[in-house]
Amino acid sequence: MKTTYCYCDTMMVKLTLIFGVIFLSYLQTATTFRLKRHIKALRHRAELQKEYPGIGEDFIYVVDEQGVLKRLDLKGDKKANEIYQKFLREEEEEEEETEHQNTGVQSFGLFGGSDNIPKKFNFNRNDISFTLFNRKNKDGTNLTNTFDFSKYDVKKQTKLVTHGFQSSGSSDTCVRIKNNYLEVKDINVIILDWAPIAKNVIYPITAANSAQVAQYTAGFLAYLIRHVGVSDKDVHLIGHSLGGHVVGFTGNRLILAYGIKIARITGLDPAGPLFRLIHLSKTAAHFVDIIHTNGGGLGLNKTLGHVDFYPNNGDSPQPGCDNYSILTIDSCSHSKSWEYFAETIKEKHKYIGSCTGGIKHPMGAKTPPYARGICSLDTDTGSGTNGNGLFSLIEGGVKKIYNCFRSIFG
Repeated sequence: MKTTYCYCDTMMVKLTLIFGVIFLSYLQTATTFRLKRHIKALRHRAELQKEYPGIGEDFIYVVDEQGVLKRLDLKGDKKANEIYQKFLREEEEEEEETEHQNTGVQSFGLFGGSDNIPKKFNFNRNDISFTLFNRKNKDGTNLTNTFDFSKYDVKKQTKLVTHGFQSSGSSDTCVRIKNNYLEVKDINVIILDWAPIAKNVIYPITAANSAQVAQYTAGFLAYLIRHVGVSDKDVHLIGHSLGGHVVGFTGNRLILAYGIKIARITGLDPAGPLFRLIHLSKTAAHFVDIIHTNGGGLGLNKTLGHVDFYPNNGDSPQPGCDNYSILTIDSCSHSKSWEYFAETIKEKHKYIGSCTGGIKHPMGAKTPPYARGICSLDTDTGSGTNGNGLFSLIEGGVKKIYNCFRSIFG
């Protein structure tokens, strides 16, 4: 009879048992921590409803770029509701009639066209601007009313960044993202500024106009791609809050009206109020990634992209917002989405999410285009909260022990 001998690494057995205990303790702590955050978010919502009945349904409070707290009416008057309902009907139509199909941005009054935007738009041409920045053009060139593309390097990537409601292109949202990009690489960054429209305090009209801003922006981008030489494979749109839907609608309009599908769209806590039915979706670009930080508050609490990141449960209060007043916690948490994204431009592995199927992906600027599913992470530690890395280490040790005993006992 042949005797089978197996050398079982005693140290491996001990380490596996030790790490097993640590892992179970860590998992329990992480689960408890996430549960506490969830309870904290629910308590925050309950306190808001108790003190301000109707908040989130009839009205919201936001902090503008000057730090002023404002109340925005979500219902508005009869005219505002008519405009909003018209917006819903038009955006729900899969085959929307495109009046200016394949005619380029000159149809929208740009680059030598008519001084007036068609009557179907609720704003004038001066309400929107596109400003180009790159390392050779740090002061910026307004491309809205000029044919001068001499400072545009079409061989480099193009990032278009835009803001949300009650904000502007000169806000930290756009400026910090632009500055961080130009610090790490020489690319084209365009800031889309639609402040006069975004600062309308009658929110239903602002929400409805987001689609018109998108239609205007799509015409501008179509011109860059068709006549200036920009590659659609190099175009990445980034929008915060209401701007997240603007870039989403822009992507859809490019596909519908011009047959152009751009590479990527990033939604930074896309706005929630009045966007439950019509919103940014993964059909708008080849790759759509989302960062949720105030879901159920000022942000939309539903999966929207190819990959959706939920740092710190994706709700209020985000780390650093705990000490804000009950009415400003949501605005603080809402802003964390673009702050996290801006940080990741300079730090590739700043935040790593644990995603569907146990796969890990970096959140933010360096998210790979093949990322899919739902991802969670803790920004305090910079990593996912389900312990996958430690679990893999333990799993490897357990397999070695199993194989060792199997060779002995058959």
